[in-house]
Amino acid sequence: MSETQGWSALFIDFENLHISAQNALHQRLNWYAIHRLLQQRYAPLAIRRVYAYWPRFESFIGLFLRLGYEPILTPTYYRDKPTDTRMIIDVITLGQAPGIQTVILGTGDSDFVDVVHILRRQGKRVIGLGIQETTSSYLITALDDFIAYETQIQTQIQTQQSDLQDTVRRYLNILSQSRVRLHPSRHRVRYALFMHQALTRQGPIEYSRVIEQLQARAQKEGVPEAVITGLGHQVFRSYALEFLRDTTQTNGKRRLWDQPTRLREPLDRDPMAFLNWIDLWTVWRWVTSLGAEAMDPKAVSYILYGDSDRAALVQRAKHFIRVARQIEKWPPDDPKALLAALGTPGVPSSALKGSMV
Repeated sequence: MSETQGWSALFIDFENLHISAQNALHQRLNWYAIHRLLQQRYAPLAIRRVYAYWPRFESFIGLFLRLGYEPILTPTYYRDKPTDTRMIIDVITLGQAPGIQTVILGTGDSDFVDVVHILRRQGKRVIGLGIQETTSSYLITALDDFIAYETQIQTQIQTQQSDLQDTVRRYLNILSQSRVRLHPSRHRVRYALFMHQALTRQGPIEYSRVIEQLQARAQKEGVPEAVITGLGHQVFRSYALEFLRDTTQTNGKRRLWDQPTRLREPLDRDPMAFLNWIDLWTVWRWVTSLGAEAMDPKAVSYILYGDSDRAALVQRAKHFIRVARQIEKWPPDDPKALLAALGTPGVPSSALKGSMV
């Protein structure tokens, strides 16, 4: 529940907080956790601005855009404090806009003390966000409230991560009962699409050869072998494959994986249908084991996509959980109808980057 009744305006000096966290905490800040806390306490955030010399921090731009923040470019990096100047001007002008009740300042710089006093004289509530150890004591005193990352966010993150890892281990144990040992990784999606290419472009091919090809590629890219092994068993157990010889005639002399195989219809036509199929089987396996127990979409997202924070992936996990609860048996009698009912829940393009050859 939000603590505010009016709108809030958020202004973040990214360089100040980023460098302070590295120096004092020896780690990067978890911006997803910061955003969740701010949303819970101060929504709606009518203004969300984050300031930096972005050519130096270009890799963070996408993250802030996904959070709905407006990255503001400052002209030079750090030295003459252009970020402070630009941010101070914006805070004073935008922070005093009608309807803005709360102003949140993400900085530890004492240069903002006078800005706080100006805003408070205008009847605004001013909240600080920063690293306790490196934030000016004068600034903390001037504020109405201060969110210390170390105590109010980092501790919460550690508790949530511990709970999440417990759930992840439990879900992985369920899969291991089906002889599937998935290795949570952001690379799994890309390699699933590599597998689809191998199975459709090379015609009927021994499944063991496909796995060997993926393992060779993974070794070059530094991807753990366990990612490919887990993916291989996931695809096999989900009935995504059709083996072309009668396995009853092998008399145990030839492994099933060493026989020619192809993808079943309609998975052979669409790589995303293939990915959706194996992911849905995995979620269905959890649903059938857990019964009516509520599932944790963050744990599902972490196992399947190596990320429990990205909203699009968590939403995809929620959607798969809903659909899986309606499936009575696997494989379904009508795969086409099932995939049509599932729709095409999105996977962020960054998860697919580099998947096509």
